[in-house]
Amino acid sequence: MLLQKWHLSLMNGIVLSNGNKEIRKFRTQKTGELLAYLAYHLGRAIQREELVDAIWPDYELEAGRASVRTAVSSLRRQLEPPGTVTNSVIISDRSTVALASAAVSTDVQRFVTAYGAYSQLGCTDRLQLALNAIGLYSGDLLPGCYSDWAVAAREEMQSWQSELLRDAAMLTLAAGDAEQAHRYALRLIKVDPLVESSYLLAMKALAKAERYGEALQVFEEWRCVSEREFDLPPSRSAREIARQVECASERYADLNNFTVSVRTDNSNKVLLPGSGVNPRQENTDIVEAESAQIPKAPPVELAATNVGIPLVLTRFFGRQLEA
Repeated sequence: MLLQKWHLSLMNGIVLSNGNKEIRKFRTQKTGELLAYLAYHLGRAIQREELVDAIWPDYELEAGRASVRTAVSSLRRQLEPPGTVTNSVIISDRSTVALASAAVSTDVQRFVTAYGAYSQLGCTDRLQLALNAIGLYSGDLLPGCYSDWAVAAREEMQSWQSELLRDAAMLTLAAGDAEQAHRYALRLIKVDPLVESSYLLAMKALAKAERYGEALQVFEEWRCVSEREFDLPPSRSAREIARQVECASERYADLNNFTVSVRTDNSNKVLLPGSGVNPRQENTDIVEAESAQIPKAPPVELAATNVGIPLVLTRFFGRQLEA
């Protein structure tokens, strides 16, 4: 008989589960890596020579083929216990080995499928498709495994996740949700810590949310990374955005520190400062600035730069008074 379908998690380590049963240990580390390789190429019949090159690259061919046979036998005992039809989970012959896609599902398979739906040309609701895929990325592929194939596969999946997070942040920001855009940008920095545009996107989201001090902190973080890793200062575009954010921060601080004392005489006629009323006049009431009819300055735009992501419009209000 065929037992319940196995599910294999490859992100954040190898975990094989079937109902209430969970397997985390295998005969050897290479046995677990062989299972991961078969799962990453789920449903594909893989030549044994390819498995030797990928998992046992330092072995002679015959020694490597013997290691493949031993590892496959060990995995079969775990995935096809007594009572299970032979070759129902691990399909093998003298030349090839495969995991049956009808008997095994993987977290990688689900993520790749979701990314494929997102990357379709002309797809609608691109943001939702990106968020669906992002939610399925639970961590890096096989952390701690440094075989060439694992490193290449891990970097490819990281690049897909970066693309998804960047698109989600930009689309969310364009929709006006700066706080959520900032959260995606922070995740993007974790995936792409050496990419300047990730930091600039976080700065733009923070500026949109009027969190100017934090935006400048992000710029300083990038400046330190750039100088440490590349021995270079941030780009001219990055410095220009930081300068604009700093100017915006100063104007915002001026606005918050600006108070208007509006006095009324006994007839309750509104009199603005400088109108000639004696500030020591009796029966003078102080009215909060919000009660005055103060016109607002038009929004201020960040100047265009050559950074390949949308710029953020920030709002500032002037302090002009009309007599």
